[in-house]
Amino acid sequence: MTSKIGSDVIQKKLTHFGFPAIQDKLKFKSKEELAKELSKKPVSDVWFTGDRIRLTFDEERISNKVNVVKHEQWVGSFSRKRPVVYIDNDVPGKYRRSLTIHETIEKYLSEKYGLDPNNEAHFAAEEIERREFLKSHSQREWEEYSNITEQIHRKELSWLK
Repeated sequence: MTSKIGSDVIQKKLTHFGFPAIQDKLKFKSKEELAKELSKKPVSDVWFTGDRIRLTFDEERISNKVNVVKHEQWVGSFSRKRPVVYIDNDVPGKYRRSLTIHETIEKYLSEKYGLDPNNEAHFAAEEIERREFLKSHSQREWEEYSNITEQIHRKELSWLK
């Protein structure tokens, strides 16, 4: 049986030896609370070329290769083994930057903080994506973008049947 004092010592050692995600997790009661707090953090220095994205988030520089693929079931996804995000080729070019930001943040949150990419990491990434999108587009365009991605998702699911 581990005492509270013993677990505090273990957690302190883990954070001391380069595991900052554990230190951040200790401040929150749930993953949802952690995701909500992370969704408020800014994104900066975004550089997107169509086949590459780099950005700064959570005081870290993140870089991924971008692969545009046919029939991406979730409209966008990411590799769990490599620094790669995948975007469905039906996503219009003017919206790929936003979706790539979403997938990059979602990948980062699931890898660094252990958030579920289909739940907490997704919702935090979606909030960040929306905020970034609205810096250069209107609310009406956000609604159009959301509708387009939803239509692509439904179409891709129909391929699975």
